[in-house]
Amino acid sequence: MAVDTEATGTNPWKGDAPFAFIFCNEEGDTSYFEWDVDPFTREVKINKKEHQRIKNFMEDERVTKVFHYAKFDVRMFQEAHGITVCGPGGPLTSG
Repeated sequence: MAVDTEATGTNPWKGDAPFAFIFCNEEGDTSYFEWDVDPFTREVKINKKEHQRIKNFMEDERVTKVFHYAKFDVRMFQEAHGITVCGPGGPLTSG
């Protein structure tokens, strides 16, 4: 499954977080989730139901995930949203 994110910035330790998530399987089927961002504080307004669906999927070790910039996306999932990205080999790291 191909995965990409869009974020409010590049530093999750200073409050930047993903607000859009794109998924595409090998057949070309896609899913897209986008959460509102406060224009003044840049705080992402998380949709809890969608967050849980994304968390369950990203932590599923049975699914191989492919990223354009894995180091960034994996770090953002972990630091900003508390989601540990896993694949067939177990948890992925951003290091």
